[in-house]
Amino acid sequence: MKYRYRKTVGSGGWTGSSWSGNVAAQSEQLVMQILRKRHPGYEVELIEIRWK
Repeated sequence: MKYRYRKTVGSGGWTGSSWSGNVAAQSEQLVMQILRKRHPGYEVELIEIRWK
């Protein structure tokens, strides 16, 4: 999946990143929970997700 994150809303540029891993179910909500745990205090935006 591809996503981006930044420190706070309106704080400037985004940092792009990607991640691949396993989740318990094919749920965008679960993926967002994982990404928010990886980047606490940051705004996270999902760009692309592909399920296998």
